[in-house]
Amino acid sequence: MSKFQRILNIVSGLFFLGCGMLMLISPNKGYYFVALILSLSLILWGIRLLVYYVTMARYMVGGKFILFFGLIILDCGLFTVTLASVPPMYVVLYLLVVHAFGGLVDILRGNEARRLEAPKWQRSIAFGAINIIIALVALGCGILRNSPDVVVVIYGLGMIYSAFGRIISAFRRTEIIYIA
Repeated sequence: MSKFQRILNIVSGLFFLGCGMLMLISPNKGYYFVALILSLSLILWGIRLLVYYVTMARYMVGGKFILFFGLIILDCGLFTVTLASVPPMYVVLYLLVVHAFGGLVDILRGNEARRLEAPKWQRSIAFGAINIIIALVALGCGILRNSPDVVVVIYGLGMIYSAFGRIISAFRRTEIIYIA
């Protein structure tokens, strides 16, 4: 990980920490803020992938995958913008699905690292499992109590946990393999 990537991880971790604290302090307004940030980040990511496709990836093997992935991410971002007019419970459930998907990706990465006998695969699986558990608990509380505030608080705690994980990974020493 380069110094710029480390700084970017720390800044994004601090930003997510602030978003999680905002959700804990004001659950009524916190989900709108997080939905806005999520939609903007997905839109920018989709645009970046489309620009990458136009400038370079169309000449690469598998470049169409980047085009389709960019279109899907851009569509998800635009869909998230439209969620402002629906009840807050749907916005929170959408965010929880995204959170659970991230946890699933962490588990799959950890499992692949375990198969390749890479060190520290347990941490990736643990982060993924905790993210999925947080999403399931929040989903259960939201359905049983029918209260979006409880789900927002649980999601805020999950976001704070994820922010700490991102900051810790920025300070973790990376191993460099030299091939002579």
